[in-house]
Amino acid sequence: MTTIKVARQVGACIRARRLAVGMTQEELARNSDVSVRTIISVELGDNTNVGFGKLLAICNAVGLRMMLEDDEPMSRENSREHGGYESVDEMIDAYLSSLGRD
Repeated sequence: MTTIKVARQVGACIRARRLAVGMTQEELARNSDVSVRTIISVELGDNTNVGFGKLLAICNAVGLRMMLEDDEPMSRENSREHGGYESVDEMIDAYLSSLGRD
């Protein structure tokens, strides 16, 4: 697993994976429903304003998965400030449950 600290690293990971699976930038653009120019910009780390949906589509097209992880567990004091939840997972589960998507 790669921990991303700056946007430019996302592009490097996407490019490395694309090359590893033998896909061209044109194929990746087609498979993720974005322009070739977007793929080039993302891979170079120049396009830091690409939408999250497009970025997910690009990652999915090359077989990359994004994960969010707590840097550190919430303390009891912190959890009170976030609706009483002790973790982000607990907060997300409650939210999805309220939408009927659990």
